[in-house]
Amino acid sequence: MLGAGGTGKTRLAQRLGGTQLGDFPGGVWFCDLTEARSRSGILSAMGAALEVPLTSRDPELQLADAILGRGRVAIILDNFEQVVDQAADTVGRWLQRAPEAVFLVTSRALLRIAGEEVFILDPLPVAEAVSLFYDRAGAAQPGFGRTRDNEAVVTKIVERLDCMSLAVELAAARVRMLPPEQILSRLSERFKLLRGQRRDHTARQATLRGAIDWSWELLKPPEQTALSQLSVFRGGSTLKAAEAVVDLGGFDDEPWVLDVVGALVDHSLLRRIEPHPGHVRYRMLESIREYAAEKLGDAAVVTALRHSSHFASLGDEAYIEALDTHDSVERRKALPLELENLLAGAEGGLAAEEPEVGAACALAAGHLFELHGPSADGITVLERFTGQPVCRNTQARLLQKSGRLLELAGRTTEAGEHLRQALAIAREVGDRRLEGIALGNLAILHLDQSHIPEALEHFQQALAIHREMG
Repeated sequence: MLGAGGTGKTRLAQRLGGTQLGDFPGGVWFCDLTEARSRSGILSAMGAALEVPLTSRDPELQLADAILGRGRVAIILDNFEQVVDQAADTVGRWLQRAPEAVFLVTSRALLRIAGEEVFILDPLPVAEAVSLFYDRAGAAQPGFGRTRDNEAVVTKIVERLDCMSLAVELAAARVRMLPPEQILSRLSERFKLLRGQRRDHTARQATLRGAIDWSWELLKPPEQTALSQLSVFRGGSTLKAAEAVVDLGGFDDEPWVLDVVGALVDHSLLRRIEPHPGHVRYRMLESIREYAAEKLGDAAVVTALRHSSHFASLGDEAYIEALDTHDSVERRKALPLELENLLAGAEGGLAAEEPEVGAACALAAGHLFELHGPSADGITVLERFTGQPVCRNTQARLLQKSGRLLELAGRTTEAGEHLRQALAIAREVGDRRLEGIALGNLAILHLDQSHIPEALEHFQQALAIHREMG
């Protein structure tokens, strides 16, 4: 079975069938199940594809005997996802009756029958997606071709579309009206932009929204709810994070989030990735994420707050300090993967009028910007919380972190102001640990400015506090 969406899987299945004709003396047969919605629909389409008039009282058995009589045969069943509940009574039964037969099934959902082998079709490689764009654009607008000036823009377009073949084709067709630069600038309205005009396309092939509508309607209500709530993540999530954010308490016999996430993977709406060994994440293609976010509706703010609250823990002083210990290798690998979630968490806290939660996310993001840059981006994030009603300790931490980033950006005067304010607040609230950190950062600033006596004084004060604190 091939698990994928869009028109690309159909073309691939047909091409594969054509290349394998010699291996199947009984032939390679293609059956389009796009319009099938029931067992009867499958049987009718199969009978037509195999040229078998269904006259028996048991049409499944009649088709099984016809398949058996053709020996080694390959049958391509295209677009099976909307009838997967019938898989055992159709494909499963035919396989038992005709073990020499091979079925190549394209589907956005698993069949879950004996003998099924799954091949996941990833989006196209960037180079192939770019070539597809030029091919379809040239067909839509004769004379349009690859140039040094437009190639970089076309590459950005296909990357923004996650190299999805259908989305790339629909975008390419727009060159009749828009140059690539304007197509790129309008991708924020991708569901309006990516609408086809061909009359030979089905509704789900004519628009990007139609293609995703098709997958959405195949989901059970808890799966739809989970997918919409998972849209608050940026750059994917761990299973632990998904369990913290997804709320299915409104359903009878509350489904287990683990099972629902698994079902969404089976439907090809979530992708399982492993950025490094042992660290598994689940992410959506951006077009699916935007679609699912629309479905969230009035629950957007409260879901975003659960998301922010989960990631706020990464901004705790204890968590950030623990990153410097010898046993935090896995944490140091995992934290950079959450940068986009931390930035979204900061905005989610502000939107929900929970600045303390948002500030914690901003502080964790600030730590990453301090380690890896760019400093200017980190400063911008932290400045979002200037003047917000957060506790004095949080104010001091925000000033301390922004002071450090300002120093790295070469803005030493502003850095000194922020660090001295952080030091004053730390002393005011009696936070000796934060006082020591602020003194240490002021010492580094003085050292960079060649103010050696001041640097030495602050280093000695910081060292004394660190020893006092153990």
